[in-house]
Amino acid sequence: MPDTTAAQLKSEYADALTLQQAGQDQEALYRYAAIVQKNANIAEVHFQIARIFLKNHRLTDGLLHIKAAVRLKPGVPEIWKIYAEFTRMLSDGAERDTFRETLKISPFEKRAKSALSVSVELAGKLKPVLGVVPVEAFQAMADALVAGQPAEAERLANAELTRAPNHAPTLTMRAAAEFDQGRRDAAADTISKALKADPNYSDAYTMRARVLKARGDVAEAIKSCNNALRLAPGLPEALRIRAECKSAASQGEEAIADYRRLLAVDPKSPESHTGLAQALFAEREYAEAADVLRKATKKGHGGYITHMLLGRILGELGEHEDALSEFEAAVRLRPEHPGAFAAMGELKQTLGRFDEGDADFRRAIGLDPTRGDIARIYLSTKKIDKDDPLLAEMTSRFQDGDVSPYHRAHFGFALAKAHEDQKDYGEVFRYLHPANALMREIFPYDVSHRVTHVDRLLASYNSVDWKAPDLSSKAPFAPIFVTGMPRSGTTLVEQIIASHSRVTGAGEVGVAPKKMLSLLGAGDGSLKDLSDVPIKALQEAGNSYESYMRTLYPEADLISDKSIQPFGFVGPLKMAMPNARFVVVRRDPRDNLLSIYKNIFPEGTHLYAYSLSDLAEYYKQFLRLVDYWREVRPDWIYEVHYEALVANPEEEAGKLIEACGLDWEDACLEFHKTERRVKTLSLYQVRQPMYQSSTKAWERYGSELDALMEALGPEHTDVPG
Repeated sequence: MPDTTAAQLKSEYADALTLQQAGQDQEALYRYAAIVQKNANIAEVHFQIARIFLKNHRLTDGLLHIKAAVRLKPGVPEIWKIYAEFTRMLSDGAERDTFRETLKISPFEKRAKSALSVSVELAGKLKPVLGVVPVEAFQAMADALVAGQPAEAERLANAELTRAPNHAPTLTMRAAAEFDQGRRDAAADTISKALKADPNYSDAYTMRARVLKARGDVAEAIKSCNNALRLAPGLPEALRIRAECKSAASQGEEAIADYRRLLAVDPKSPESHTGLAQALFAEREYAEAADVLRKATKKGHGGYITHMLLGRILGELGEHEDALSEFEAAVRLRPEHPGAFAAMGELKQTLGRFDEGDADFRRAIGLDPTRGDIARIYLSTKKIDKDDPLLAEMTSRFQDGDVSPYHRAHFGFALAKAHEDQKDYGEVFRYLHPANALMREIFPYDVSHRVTHVDRLLASYNSVDWKAPDLSSKAPFAPIFVTGMPRSGTTLVEQIIASHSRVTGAGEVGVAPKKMLSLLGAGDGSLKDLSDVPIKALQEAGNSYESYMRTLYPEADLISDKSIQPFGFVGPLKMAMPNARFVVVRRDPRDNLLSIYKNIFPEGTHLYAYSLSDLAEYYKQFLRLVDYWREVRPDWIYEVHYEALVANPEEEAGKLIEACGLDWEDACLEFHKTERRVKTLSLYQVRQPMYQSSTKAWERYGSELDALMEALGPEHTDVPG
């Protein structure tokens, strides 16, 4: 390297280090990253990047850089110290083994190597050093907590704290007792005292994470778990809470990794198996999730939760009778619990067995009439009469302030649906507005984040010449993506396509957009230019998606995927799978957004749905993306207008099937006779012949929708039929 270049890099490094020392971590990272692009073999740069990542608890990212620093300068103790910190916090057996193997070839003396090796050992459960507090007294506190007697545990802790007021383990016990009694603020204060008394007490950090998680501050809870694991690598409770927090933060792959680590250090715990299976289920890795639970059952961990979760997973895998058997097993274990009856009823609903499901739901509601979620799911496909006692019961529960806001919201949506079914339109928004307001309080949302995200997507896509993108993949896989806003008619359109003899309908999969977004992510919340993503990486993602779908449907000729988000990723998905087809469903936004507003979605999804103004803004962002693809590559998307389809089904369905590259079959207009499972909110509608009663439904509600109309603006509220 010429001296001038070395001097420039030294100057750039000094500037980055100054920014880092001033606490401007993000700007420092940008500077360091620029140096790495010019020369990736400077150990000091990788070391400083790793330090920033460690400070900000970005463990996976930082590990790559500290390994690079070790490779470049294996004899620097400070580098190994940071490497050990990352390894302890991750608490991953494979990473521990890699650390030790790398350590063997380091230039340190035997004693130093041994100390470093021991420092990353996965200790698992640890016994606290109690000092002045008798072991028997401490055990009595723990036994009281396990027995569900937190008040007694608190009394015992307070007695010991009068003699040893700064004893961190006892303070942590008292915090746990306060937490279990619902006194979260008191628990937070007590655990702060414990950490002040002993900043190196790992269980105190774990207890702090419990408090933070309960408050909804999952980011800080994860950091607290990391600190616990830094002190006690492999601590099961810290791994479990961290995994739960990552699931809550939609960090599915990292949650799965943590549950695997938990299972490695605590293989006998049922929670280790069910936690991993739940994380896999959330990421739609159904086959592996089922395998985990079946192995757990063989080990004697086949409890109520295991049967319930396995039933849901088997339902997703299409093993419907086995799924029902699992729910029945759960009923035998806990016949007083409504969950299993509701799960059986819901599965039977999705299979079109409405009468059978009715009895299960009625049983579930009878067991616990305060469960608004069960009542709402039941009424999603059921019309009840005005004199049905269930209507009066739900009204009473909705008005009862002692019922939780979550279940009151569900009762509100159920009541709005019931009154609409009875054509009592004046009563619908009496329940619908407050129900949405309750959901909004439970799940806050800022729609500006969506606007920013679409801005970043479009900026990324503008880096590509769409007149001649790289479509060099030879993969023959040709999925049919049916995409659009929720409640726009995507389920109906997929049902028409999937009624063709060559097509297997997968329903809402959601995997492909996630793969594209992971490739575009820059690691700091921003997005890369799509032109910077290697075409090979896109093709590998396409191959991975194909493998996933082939695992689910090994005999399928063509597969349709009715996921909501592919309209935002048409270009990269086309580059990954050149034979893919995209059907975008459009619906009058007044009907479309009203239909969304009348429904509850799975927890953590579609959070814009509970505000009329946010719905309008989200719809505008949908149009921005669809308009973009229509402008740059109109030949890649086929648009279906819901109103035109239901008004003239034969002609429009014919054009749809042709756009999918298929020959017409009469079965495509008899989609309601299919026996395939339908899992969306439209499951009842698609079991009926096509009808037009859902068009112009917005006209029934007048001024109740003023906020929506104003937010949409005249350009979106004067829609041709």
